Amino acid sequence: MFRSVSVPRTRSRRPGPLAAGLLLLIALAGAPPAHANLNITTPITVGNGETLIIADGDSVNTGSNGFDPAVTVNSGGTLKVTGGSVLGNVGVLVAGGAVVISGGSISGDNFMKITGGTVTISGGSFSSGHEGVYVDGGTLTISGGSFSSGAQGNPAVVANGGTANIFGCGLQFDPFVGLTGTLQDGTPIAVPTSRLTDSNLHNLTFTFAHCPPAGTTALATCTASGVGANVSFSPLLVTGTCGGTPTVSYDHQPGSFFPLGNTTVNATAMDASGSSITCPFTVTVAYGWTGLQQPINADGSSVFKAGSTVPVMFQLTGPSACITNLPATLGYAKVSDGVAGGVNEAVTTSTATTGNQFRYLNGRYLYNWSTKGLAPGTYLLRIDLGDGVPHTVTVGLR
Repeated sequence: MFRSVSVPRTRSRRPGPLAAGLLLLIALAGAPPAHANLNITTPITVGNGETLIIADGDSVNTGSNGFDPAVTVNSGGTLKVTGGSVLGNVGVLVAGGAVVISGGSISGDNFMKITGGTVTISGGSFSSGHEGVYVDGGTLTISGGSFSSGAQGNPAVVANGGTANIFGCGLQFDPFVGLTGTLQDGTPIAVPTSRLTDSNLHNLTFTFAHCPPAGTTALATCTASGVGANVSFSPLLVTGTCGGTPTVSYDHQPGSFFPLGNTTVNATAMDASGSSITCPFTVTVAYGWTGLQQPINADGSSVFKAGSTVPVMFQLTGPSACITNLPATLGYAKVSDGVAGGVNEAVTTSTATTGNQFRYLNGRYLYNWSTKGLAPGTYLLRIDLGDGVPHTVTVGLR
């Protein structure tokens, strides 16, 4: 829950500890309760362990002709601005702590001075009568917001010290305007700056968060479109964009039918400016199968009597079990003259299969391989299911 702290409204013009008619929200746990709008007219200091939240309807206005900042943030303090307005000779002075600004408006002769701490600006409106944000220490990060330069073309951002990072797209220094381009939130920027260099600019190039996507393999089955699978690969996400999300299109849609084998899919992301990137990836549809069944050992240890007929068998499994007309074929090649061990497998007395294609019988695919005329040695059997996936096993003939 949040605790509110209040102190007397009457105070000196010099910044001091947080007090008074001020509703200071200190995040202890949970979500903030509804609160009365702030209407502060004296300078505020946020110190160690204190958090000031300025939201819609809140106002901190000390006038633009005084000497003190409207809000001062010291070491250990936190300022969060999501709405409302801040006005002072200096809108916000950051000597330490953390400042996070995502909305609202801040203005002053200088709307912000930074001598320490961290400042992150992702939104909001910022205007100044002289110089805008003056960085003399600490770290400033800008990824959004609307910035206007001071009178007579005074700079909106001055980098005298510390670190300044500006994130966007097409950021560059124009000799007549200054910094131009688009901030990461999609807001155009065209303002004079001082002492910024290209090293302060971070131009984003949108990319796919993961290419290829997950879920690009599937087991073949029987569908109305034929043997294949409806493959629902994960939609591709895009990162590093500036304002809006590029449209992602596919030449083969997720969840659509893919035939047996490998199919190349091209995903294209295009932003509003017409810039595009492409992610090509492969969707693979293969048969589910048992591997070769007995009497052939999958580890290549089977040895048969040379000249015998060897039954080569397998089954399709899972979604592929419905397929009874698979045009699987068998090929073989001798790989060595030696054979480890003696004959250890039984053979069949059935008639040898002619040609090289398996036949379907009682839920299995069977090929009776005749070894008549083959010399003893080690042979590599190749089983081609037609899905592009290689299947091999070695057997010995003695």
